[in-house]
Amino acid sequence: MHGIEIDQSGRTDQLTVDTVLAFSDAIQAAILIPKAVKRECYQPLKEAGVRKDLISVKLFVAGLILLLTPYIRDLELITIDLEYPGWENEIKEHLLRYLREIRPELSNRQIVFGPIGKRSRAHKIALATYRGERRPDRRIQAEELLEVII
Repeated sequence: MHGIEIDQSGRTDQLTVDTVLAFSDAIQAAILIPKAVKRECYQPLKEAGVRKDLISVKLFVAGLILLLTPYIRDLELITIDLEYPGWENEIKEHLLRYLREIRPELSNRQIVFGPIGKRSRAHKIALATYRGERRPDRRIQAEELLEVII
C-alpha cells in the first residue's frame, strides 16, 4: 500500500492551457488533459446548467478519478494539493462516490487535502509533464471526462 501526493500543473479553469495531474511516491503517474478537451467539455456542462465555477471543480474531480482509478487498490493515503480552496468537501464526496465502486472499503480519512510544495516529487512530475519534458502516462479525451462527470 502506498501514500501518495497529487499535484496539478495548468488549472482546469484555465481553458487556454493544458492540465496535468500527477501523483508520486514509490509509484507515480501523470495524465494530460489537453486544453481543447477542456473546452470541448465546457459547453455541454454549461448547457446542463452547471455553474462556471463548478465546471472547473468537476473537471478537476474527473481528472482525479481517471488518474487514480487504475491504482486505487494499492493506495493507502491520498493527499491532494489545495487547488480549489473551499471545495474540498465536494471534491472528496465525488471522488469517494466513484472510487468506492471499485474499492468499497475506502475511507474518507484516506483522502486528505494539504499544501504540496515545489519540492514534492508529485509537483516535479506534474511540471515536467506540463512542460513536455516527460511523457504523460495517459492523454485524456473529452468522452472520458464527461462519462465520470455526468
